[in-house]
Amino acid sequence: MSGTGAPEAPAPLARRGARGGPTRWIAAAALVAAVFACYAGSLGGGFVFDDHLLVERSALLRGPLWRIWLTADAHDYWPLTYSSLWLEWRAFGLQPLGYRLVGLALHAAAAVLLWRVLARLRVPGAWLGALLFAVHPVGVESVAWISERKNALSAPLLLASTLCWLRFRDDQQPRSAAGSAALFLAALLAKTSAVILPPALLLAGAWQQRPWTRRERPWLAALFGLAAALGAVTLWFQRSRALGGLDLDRSALERLAAAAWSWPTYLWTAFQPFAAAVVYPDPPPASSPWAWLPLAAGLAAVAAAAGLRRRLGGGPLLALAYHAVAVLPVLGLLDMAFLVFSPAGNHLQYLALLGPCALAGAALGRLVAARPSLGTALAVAAAGALCWHTAGRAAGYRDDVALWSLAVREAPGSLTAARMLGGALSDAGRPREALQALSAAEERFQDPAARLRIRALRLALLDRGDEAVAAERAAAPLRDDLGFEFELGVILTRRGRAELGVPLLREVVARQPRSAENRYQLAAALVRSGRAPEAVEELRVGCRLSARSGACGALALVLQQSGRGAEARGAVAAALGLAPADPAVDEALQAAAPRGAP
Repeated sequence: MSGTGAPEAPAPLARRGARGGPTRWIAAAALVAAVFACYAGSLGGGFVFDDHLLVERSALLRGPLWRIWLTADAHDYWPLTYSSLWLEWRAFGLQPLGYRLVGLALHAAAAVLLWRVLARLRVPGAWLGALLFAVHPVGVESVAWISERKNALSAPLLLASTLCWLRFRDDQQPRSAAGSAALFLAALLAKTSAVILPPALLLAGAWQQRPWTRRERPWLAALFGLAAALGAVTLWFQRSRALGGLDLDRSALERLAAAAWSWPTYLWTAFQPFAAAVVYPDPPPASSPWAWLPLAAGLAAVAAAAGLRRRLGGGPLLALAYHAVAVLPVLGLLDMAFLVFSPAGNHLQYLALLGPCALAGAALGRLVAARPSLGTALAVAAAGALCWHTAGRAAGYRDDVALWSLAVREAPGSLTAARMLGGALSDAGRPREALQALSAAEERFQDPAARLRIRALRLALLDRGDEAVAAERAAAPLRDDLGFEFELGVILTRRGRAELGVPLLREVVARQPRSAENRYQLAAALVRSGRAPEAVEELRVGCRLSARSGACGALALVLQQSGRGAEARGAVAAALGLAPADPAVDEALQAAAPRGAP
């Protein structure tokens, strides 16, 4: 590789990966086999985490297919992903094995396509880079977690679009460009994180060192236009649906500090995947100098890549640039729902992982070419170690208790991991273990707010609701956590202390007013507090916000239970702005079937 970063004339390893040695079919089959070897232990698992909401109890998947494409009721606009799950629901029903096999097949397809993209770009060690992607532990969340199907589906579409674009650069045929654009649109409709494709193509052009032709520029502009349009749709869905109108109320400095922590975290776990975690602890506050140290380390890595460009070529710098571009939308500069749950998530860098894997594969490929025995031994050892760790992480996705036990092991300082494990153990009928896990977390936490919230959860499970609320009130001024207030309110309601849950859930609704789920849970607390008329009003609003959330059916049920059954259909129709005879009213009422009354 020259100092300018252009690829060399086809290197021996690149030629072997593309045409010689094992045939393409055998090489592709080896990638597929590697994926199934790493993830075989997860195939017997069930639905976990938000699989219960988005798949197992999803009214959207039980409804007509056309609604998936035209509704604004979903948490985000992923119509192609929902359509694939819609088909799988009809094929597999409540049997998770089928969904998991599809996820593995999509990940394997992405690995094979990455190999072909890297080979076409004449990147050394193309097959090795694809192998590292196939077995990388950071990919577990996107493969073994059914709800993250959007990642596993968008990746092969994005890579197929890239292949079409590279063919277009060679043949200059409009059909190749049109194929690239169509596949890119499909990738966007699977998950909008595919917006990274146009800037990634610019970086690929820099790698190729080829000027853009007159035919290419309009098509490239069209790709940027598609990215901008679907990106705007996603921003609206995130704000109005996933966040439910919640304002995270962060200053510009706090957003910059979040990004300064998140980007090096993603970069570190890409190159040191044994540090990956299901969820991550909250970073230090923006006022702390510790919050900015990871950024300094990340910038140092970029500076090193730039400084060594003459010796190493432009590949390392371009790979780091691709990774930075790919994670930029999820660094915390913009509000997004997952940030309420964790400051970073492995599934958010699934596409970003392509760059580091390509870079590591190129390094191994060059070593194999220079010193075959040593290089091959290192490649086998690296792939084996990654696959072993991936298999262990993937097995954690077999059920909720296993998942959150894994999360606590990987990030013992995470409040989210600790409280989710306590809740999973409690829901599984293992209260003693739940209390033990919460007590252990309270002892190891240093952050006062985290300690208080774990104490609140433990007290709630001990049916000491007043003390639990007092602990949460003491934690609130120290560190805001709306998600915990919601969870505590739900737990208190379910444990017979709905009068304590109502004020907490009212606060959540006041701050996140466009969430139908929040309204539903507040209505549940109100009903159990003997305040059905107030519950009816909350369900009216929830029904208006989302016809398929279950709030409409719950509204009808509460009215019937209150002796006002004759009003039920008319109330639902009025909330939706429809005539009582409209078939859409029946659909909204049927959406309650998976959920039931509050």
